[in-house]
Amino acid sequence: MPLLATMAALVFRLDGDKGLPSSRTALFAHFVGLLREGRLSPKPSPDTTDLPRWLLDAVDPILNAMAAAQVDGVEDRLFSLACDEMRALRPDTPKSEWYEALR
Repeated sequence: MPLLATMAALVFRLDGDKGLPSSRTALFAHFVGLLREGRLSPKPSPDTTDLPRWLLDAVDPILNAMAAAQVDGVEDRLFSLACDEMRALRPDTPKSEWYEALR
């Protein structure tokens, strides 16, 4: 419940003039949309590579794998699954370049 309340508070703070979404699903979708737009993300530092932007652009396969694992009851491996997806999506990128961004 604290996560849901935090999400609702952030959505209201940034888009309160539109009102809050009427369902949890809509709230999650709106919150993820704000993350993707960068409105909830910290400003990138000058030495940032293009990986974080790429990660935001290709987040769907990672989220889908993690959501499927959650439904299947293997949520204790979510970060490991995200790493596996990242390796599949960017096989030529060294782990040292994406690991911290994914964390």
